[in-house]
Order: sequence, then structure tokens, then C-alpha cells
Amino acid sequence: MSAGRKSTIVSESGRRFALFPVAVMAIVVDRKGRFLLLRRPGGKGWESVSGAMERGEKPLACLEREIREELGKSFRFRVRGPFHAGSFRLDERVAEMVCLGYAVLHLGGEVEPGDDMAGAEARWMTLAEIAGRRDVTVPSDVNLFRRARALCRGPTL
Repeated sequence: MSAGRKSTIVSESGRRFALFPVAVMAIVVDRKGRFLLLRRPGGKGWESVSGAMERGEKPLACLEREIREELGKSFRFRVRGPFHAGSFRLDERVAEMVCLGYAVLHLGGEVEPGDDMAGAEARWMTLAEIAGRRDVTVPSDVNLFRRARALCRGPTL
């Protein structure tokens, strides 16, 4: 498939739907309102937990898998809810990818980056720190951090 063409699927009634790859993103917030960001070994940018859905996987199952893979088995969390849906260009071959963003509250446990984040540096940052940086790449919009934090506030914070 070329970069300009989209795959489609046709329903039984004949309606055509475009197919898009889907990714999830977890903005992890601690009880102090800070955000957990990772930087890959040798990487230049800081990013939230994110990854692509696998065939047949549901969004929340994908989110939980990505958190376990990137933050480790001892990391405890609660998904507070979705706060963002959008799309972005991944590369020349994937011109459009759907992204579902979730707010995730850190409940405890250590960060132990694994899988494709093995050896990554982990850091808790405040909103002010994030807003003052140019090297936060996922997400690049500081307003998404604000939305995620708002969802994580409440009786548990």
C-alpha cells in the first residue's frame, strides 16, 4: 500500500470505512500532580507511555499492556479515563494514526522500564517544567497534560 492510499473495509450493508492504525497514550500523574516521562537510551526527547494496538486488542487492554511493558510489573496504577482522541503522522508510510489518550493515576510502585523502553531514563516533572521544555515529544501539546491532571484530581489525590 502506498503512503497516499488508505485501506478500507466494507460492512455487510456495503458501507465503506477507512482503516487506521491506532495507538494509545498514557499520561501518568502522581498524587502531587507531577507527570511521569521516559527518555529512551540515546533518545533526545521525553515521552509519555505510548504504543500501538495489536490486532484484535481492545484500547484499555492495549493501555494496560503498554504500561506493564514500559513501566514494569510493580508499577501500580488506576486508569482515570480517556481525555483525548486525535490523529498524527507517524512517518512516510503511516500518514495518519489515531491516538487515544488516557489519564492514569500512579498508586505506587517503582518504575522499571522494560520491553522497548529497557534502559530508559524515567523522571517525574511538573507542568511548569514540561511547559518550559522543547524536548517533550509525546505529547507535544502541554494542554494534554493539563487535561490528564484534571481527570486525576478528586478524592484519590
